Amino acid sequence: MIDVGFIGDLHLGHPAIAKLRGFDDIDEYHEYVIKQYNSVLHARSLVYLLGDNSFEKTTYYHLLDRLLGRKIQIGGNHDLAKHAEELLKYVEGIAGAVQYKGCILTHLPIHKQEMSRFRMNIHAHLHEDTVKLLTYIPLEVRVTITEDPKYFCASWDRLNGIPISLEQILATKQ
Repeated sequence: MIDVGFIGDLHLGHPAIAKLRGFDDIDEYHEYVIKQYNSVLHARSLVYLLGDNSFEKTTYYHLLDRLLGRKIQIGGNHDLAKHAEELLKYVEGIAGAVQYKGCILTHLPIHKQEMSRFRMNIHAHLHEDTVKLLTYIPLEVRVTITEDPKYFCASWDRLNGIPISLEQILATKQ
C-alpha cells in the first residue's frame, strides 16, 4: 500500500473524458475511478491530487469522499477558484504548487528554466503525453527525442487511475 501518492486528471463528471477512457456510462466510469484509486491506498495515505478533479463543476466533489486517504489538491486548469470553498469540504488543502522531497508538484509542467531548483516535476495535465527532451548532436547532424527524466506525468491516463508513489516514479527513471 502507498503512504504518499500522486495522481491527476480524474475529470469526475466529464462524459467526453469518460468516453475517451472507454466508458459510455458516467456512473460506471466513476465506480472504476474509485476502484482503481482505492486499490493501492489505505485510510492514512496522503494523496496529492494534481488538478482537474472535475470539469469546472462542483457537482461531483462528493465522490472525493469515497477516495481513501487524506487529499491535497493542486489547482488545475479546470479547477475554478470560485469553487475552492466547496472543494475544501473534501480535501485538506488547495495549492498552486507544493514542494515534496525536492520535487515540485504541479498540474501543468513547469518551465525547463525553473527545473534547476528541483529534483523533478511531478505533474498531470498532459494525459498520455510526456515532456520531451530534444537533443541536437551537431557533428552527427542528428536530433534525438526522449522522455525528459526531470518530469513525470502522473495523469490518470498514464497510470490507469492508480496513484503512484515517489519510489515508483524514481524506479521508472533508472
